[in-house]
Formats: sequence, C-alpha cells, structure tokens
Amino acid sequence: MPGDDRPGDDAPGNDAPGDDRPDRLHQIRVQYDTGEDRLLLRLATVQRREFRIWITRRVLISLWPVLMKALEAQVGSEAAASGTVARRAVMAMQSEAAAQGADFATRYQEADLDPVLGTEPLLPVRLQWAHKADGGVSLVFHDKAGRVVPINLGGLLVHNLVRLVARVAERAQWGLDLALPSPDLPETTGGALH
Repeated sequence: MPGDDRPGDDAPGNDAPGDDRPDRLHQIRVQYDTGEDRLLLRLATVQRREFRIWITRRVLISLWPVLMKALEAQVGSEAAASGTVARRAVMAMQSEAAAQGADFATRYQEADLDPVLGTEPLLPVRLQWAHKADGGVSLVFHDKAGRVVPINLGGLLVHNLVRLVARVAERAQWGLDLALPSPDLPETTGGALH
C-alpha cells in the first residue's frame, strides 16, 4: 500500500557501493522472542543509531510478498520473459551471491547503540512500501501512537533480510511457508490463509 509518506533518501538503509551517508545501515539482526511470540528486527546505522521493530506473524504475512516482489524485480527482463523456471533460477543465484557477500558471522554490535525510538520496539499496525527500480524496496512501519520507521533497502539487503527473516521465522513455528528463492519452488496461483 504505497502512500504519500513513503520513505525518502533520509531513511536508514541502502547498500550501494560507496554509500557514505551517516544513516547507512551497518548491521541487521532478527531474533525470535518466545515471550512476545514476535520477531525483533534491529537495524543499526554506521552512526550507532538503532531502530527496533516488532515483526508479528500478521505483519510478516504482509511483508513477505513485498520482499518477494522486490527480489523478482531484480531478475533481468530476459530471464523474466523466459518463464517461471528461469526467473526462479536467477533469483536463487542472486540470493546465493548476496549471501556470499554478506557477513553473517560477525555478532551484532550492541554496545553504544542509541535506540532512536527508545528501548521499546515499534509495534507496527500499518506497513507501507514502494518498490524501487533497482530491485530494492522502501518500507514504512507505523505504530498506533504515530511513530514511524522508514527504511530503504537496496537489492542486496533485501536478499539478506529475506534469508534472516526466513531462518528466524522457522524457529517461531508459525506455520508460514517462507521459502527462499529456489529454482524448484512450485508455481502458486493464489490462496488464502486462515
């Protein structure tokens, strides 16, 4: 549901080479909180500012297709025109390449982080998005108190966020089919979740 208050260039994020903005994302952490039955998305910028967002099952059901569409947008027009199998194969290769270039081994550096919205994570009640031409996505999370967290994710960050969320959501045992890009995913034509 793109809207008038889409994130702009001042939103934390992006993974463009040479991006030296002070609010550029430095680290992302996704963890499952069993007591809250929620995923906690933590985003740290190079200036040591941190954004904390609760990802509920309901939010993830809305967010996942947005992220998948961003991944599909990264597939070249030739592969997209070649059909589902070619598109999935390219997405899988891109996902693997993004994972190879990411640093999943370094622990999240929590020391000296400034929680921008305070220590209580934002609990979204509304999500807005806009897909970018480069295969990235701009997200805006809104809570009921009017707090807003805008995030710009470049193509590589979308791939790696998808990988992190899928891995942690599996531990939550929410029964969601959050399949990573793979050339052998079955074709889906729609459905309902009850």
